[in-house]
Amino acid sequence: MGKFRLNLLEIVADKAENNFIVSPLCIEIGLSMLFIGAKGKTAEELRSVLDLPVDMTEVAKKYEKVLGNLQKHDGFRFANRLYVNDAYEINQDYNNIMNNTMGKAKAGDPSPRRRASHSISFAVQRQSHKGMRTIFKEHELQANESAALVTAVQYIGSWKTMFEKRSTQLKVFYGDHNKKVYVRMMSHVGRFRMADQSYGQIIELPFSDSSLSMIIGLPMHNTYLSSIEKRLRTFSESLEETDVHVELPKLKIEFHTELVEPLKKLGIHLLFSNKSDLSGLLTNATSAQISNVVHKSFIEIDEGGASTGEAAEHTEAYPKKLKALASFKVNRPFAFLIRDKHTVYFRGRVVQLPNEIQNMKYLYWILLTTSVLSQFTNKLYRNFLQDNNQHNIIFSPLCVEIGMSMILMGAEGNTGNELRKVLNLPEDKKELATKYDELWTKLESRKKVAILHLANRLFVNETIGVNERFNKLIKKYFRAEAEAIKLADRSKAARAINDWVLDQTLDNVKDIVTPSDLTPDESAVMINAAFFKGYWKTRFEKKNTKPKIFYVSKNYTVIVNMMSLKGRFKMRTSPFDQIIELPFAYSNLSMVIVLPKDNGSLTRAEATIESYSQIVLTEMDVHVQLPKFKIDFRTQLVETFKRMGIKDLFKSSSDISSLLNQTGTRISQVVHKALIEIDEEGASAGSASASLFRGLSDYPASVASFTVNSPFVFMIRDNDNIYFRGRMVDPSNKSKSFNRRII
Repeated sequence: MGKFRLNLLEIVADKAENNFIVSPLCIEIGLSMLFIGAKGKTAEELRSVLDLPVDMTEVAKKYEKVLGNLQKHDGFRFANRLYVNDAYEINQDYNNIMNNTMGKAKAGDPSPRRRASHSISFAVQRQSHKGMRTIFKEHELQANESAALVTAVQYIGSWKTMFEKRSTQLKVFYGDHNKKVYVRMMSHVGRFRMADQSYGQIIELPFSDSSLSMIIGLPMHNTYLSSIEKRLRTFSESLEETDVHVELPKLKIEFHTELVEPLKKLGIHLLFSNKSDLSGLLTNATSAQISNVVHKSFIEIDEGGASTGEAAEHTEAYPKKLKALASFKVNRPFAFLIRDKHTVYFRGRVVQLPNEIQNMKYLYWILLTTSVLSQFTNKLYRNFLQDNNQHNIIFSPLCVEIGMSMILMGAEGNTGNELRKVLNLPEDKKELATKYDELWTKLESRKKVAILHLANRLFVNETIGVNERFNKLIKKYFRAEAEAIKLADRSKAARAINDWVLDQTLDNVKDIVTPSDLTPDESAVMINAAFFKGYWKTRFEKKNTKPKIFYVSKNYTVIVNMMSLKGRFKMRTSPFDQIIELPFAYSNLSMVIVLPKDNGSLTRAEATIESYSQIVLTEMDVHVQLPKFKIDFRTQLVETFKRMGIKDLFKSSSDISSLLNQTGTRISQVVHKALIEIDEEGASAGSASASLFRGLSDYPASVASFTVNSPFVFMIRDNDNIYFRGRMVDPSNKSKSFNRRII
C-alpha cells in the first residue's frame, strides 16, 4: 500500500470514534481526478502528496488500468464524480480524458439544496447498485460552493465457504468499554489460513470466484486493537492453514466521513483555498476551489458473504469430527481489511454493534409477516385447486401476492379492509410499501445466472385514468406500474398487453390475454406473469435420458422422457411420501418435490409441502429419475379471490379512489400466467452451464431411490420465499382428454 493511503488511513482511524470502513484506493482515484484538472502549485501539491507521474495522461492511464482490474471482481461498485456549480463551465478536454476512465464532471447548481442533494445521491446510487444512502444532506451544500468531490464504494461478495443460517445464534459481543450486547453470531467449521500470536489472532476468509479475501484481526484484549490494525499490513507471512471453528457476528456498517481536514494534514492545502488553480478542469476557474471531499463506504456481512449478494455455491459440508480444532471467536472489537495479493480495497474497524435483543420486536414483526404471508399462499393455493385439480399447474403465489398488495395501496374503506384481511397485511401502508421495497431490492441483487422475473401491471381503461400519486408510489416500492390503455380496440389492447408480458419474461410467457378476454366497458385488468430460468447445481446427463412409463393413475399410463442422475441430495422418506430438494447453481434457490407413495393422494402431498419448513431432510446418495416436462399455465383469479373473501374489489361499488380518477370503477379481471420447463440443464430451456456431476457408475451400489413416475407436487423456493408452486399430473400433457380424478 502506498504512503499516501497508509497515512490517510491513520488519520481517518484516529478521527473515527466508533466503527469505520474506508477505501483508500477509491479516495486516491477521486483525488487523482482533481489532479488531472489542476495546474501550477495546486497540481504540484497534489502530485507530491499522491506520488503521481508528471504527465496527466499517464495518471489517467494508470487508474484506467486499476479500474480495469477492478472490473474483474464483479462485486465492486465505485462512484467517483465531481460536481461543479453551473456558474462554471467544465473543460471539454478534461471530460474527454476522464470519460470511461475514472469518472466524469457534472455541472449542477448547489443553490436549490434539495435538488442538488438528489442529483448527487442519484449518481452514487446508480453506480453503486443502490447500496448507498444519500451522501450529501441538505445542510451540507452551501449556495456559494464551487465544486464537491464524491467518492463512494461498495463490495458485494460471497464466501467461498458459506456459513449455515441454521447455525446462527444470539450470542454476547463485548464492545467498547466492555459493553455487553447480544448479536447474531454466525458459526462455521472449516479449513482456513490463520495465525495465533501473543497480541491476538488473524484469519483469512476467502471470497468465492475471486482472489479477494477478508482478513480479520482479533486482539487478545480491546486495548490491543490499534496494535493489531498495524499487524494486518504484514499478516500474510505468518498465516498457516488449519482447522478452525469460526464465530463471526452478522454486521452492517455505513461510514460517512468528510476528508478536507485529513487531507490538509497530509499537505493538500491549495485545493481548498481561493488560491486553487483548477484551470484544466474549468474554463472560467477564477477563485474556484473544492469545497468538500466526502467519502462513504458500505459493507454488510451475513451468512452468504459481504453485502447483500447471493450466497456462493455451497461447498460440501465440513466433517463434524475433528481431533484438533482451533477457535476464532469474534466476540469483541476487531479490525479487518478486504484485499487481494496486490491491493487493499477496504480497511475497517468494528468497535460496537447494535443490541439485537432491542430489535427483537422488529424481528418478531418480520417473522409474523412471513408467517401470515405463508398462510395466504397456502389458502390461495387450496382455493385455486378447486378449479384446477385435474390439470398440470404452475403458479407464483408471490407474484400474485405482490399484485394484490399493489392494489391494496390504492384501496380504501371496506374494499381495503377485505384485501388487508385476506392478505394478512398491516394497516400502515408505509410499512407495507417498505416491505416490498426491501423484497425487490433483494431480488434485484441476485446473481443473474438464475433468472427470476415477477411482472405485475394494472392496465386501466383510458377513459378513466390513473391517479398519478398512486403510480409514482407503486413504481418506487413495487417496481410496477398502472398504464392507461384503449380497451375499445380489443385487438390492439391484447397485443399491447401480450407484448409487455413477452418483454418482461424474455419472450417466454406468451398470449396471456386474447381480444375476446377484453371488453370496452372494463375499468381495469390486473396482469401478473412469472418466469424462472435456472440451471441444476448437479446436471442430468442427456445420454442417460430414456423413454419410460409414467403412471398418471393406476389405470392409465403414458410414455415420458425420464432423466436419470446419481448425486448427493437432501431427502426424506415417510410411510406416505418422499421429499427431495434439488438445488439450482449459483443461487440459494432449489426445487422441492413431494412424491406420494404408490400413486397416493396429491392432497396429502400438498399438505406436506405446506409444512416443509418444519421437515428435516438428510443428505444422502440418491438415484433420481425425473421426467422432462413443461407447464404453461394461465388462470383467471377473480372467482378464487371471491371465495377467499375479496368481493368488493370486483363490484362497481368498490372503493379504489386512491388508484383511479373515477368513482364507480372496479377491477374487472386478475389474470395470472406462469411457465416452467424442466430438462437436463435445469428449469426452462437454455444453453448448458458449467456443471458439477459424477457418472452413474461412480456411486456405491447402495443408494436411495427417488423415481418420479407418478403425479407429484413441487415448489421453487429459497430460505425466505416460495416463488412457484405446482403439481404435475401428466408430463405428456394429454390428461385433459381423459376423465380421471386426481386428488
